[in-house]
Amino acid sequence: MNGVGELEPFGDKIGYWGCVRHRIPDVNLGDKLASSLEEMPPRVPETTTICFGRTTAINLLNNICFLVEGQDHAGMSAEVKALWFEEFDALVTGWMGYLAEYTTANGLFDVRMGHVSDYGTFKTGTPINLNHKRKTEMFCWQDMSKFERVGRIHRGHVKLRKRWIEIYGPGGEMRDSKGQNNSRRLLNRLQLDSP
Repeated sequence: MNGVGELEPFGDKIGYWGCVRHRIPDVNLGDKLASSLEEMPPRVPETTTICFGRTTAINLLNNICFLVEGQDHAGMSAEVKALWFEEFDALVTGWMGYLAEYTTANGLFDVRMGHVSDYGTFKTGTPINLNHKRKTEMFCWQDMSKFERVGRIHRGHVKLRKRWIEIYGPGGEMRDSKGQNNSRRLLNRLQLDSP
């Protein structure tokens, strides 16, 4: 992975608090994986200038936690879509909005959201990215401890994850639904969010 290391599949290490930490070789539970920074640096104002070409990063800080996640709602059945809006949409929108608004307070260097317009939208609202059927979010945390903390303390996120596991997890009413593939992609996202 671009000089950082090889990607490894971790399909057996999902669905519980600590699953992200347990994916890291040679790390014990007592290791906070803390940043080498003592405090968050001030945010740099954004510009609209496009920097063409590649940028090479050297001297990266220890223990930065970078998460890329995405959702694909393009193949959602009517049943799964109804369930999504009944149980999850407001919680996901609140969680994403919270992370985007309170970046520094949550140890986030930055949050970026994107979407694939060609697949259309399945709702209206803000942030606009979440309206699209195919979307991605990128989060860069100061360190793993900040990442773990926000996933555990945000009530909406805790409720979202709990309800998702109840419905799509073992024994859940939608465990073997037609929306399983898209749901599993989203479940993987939630589990990465949930240390």
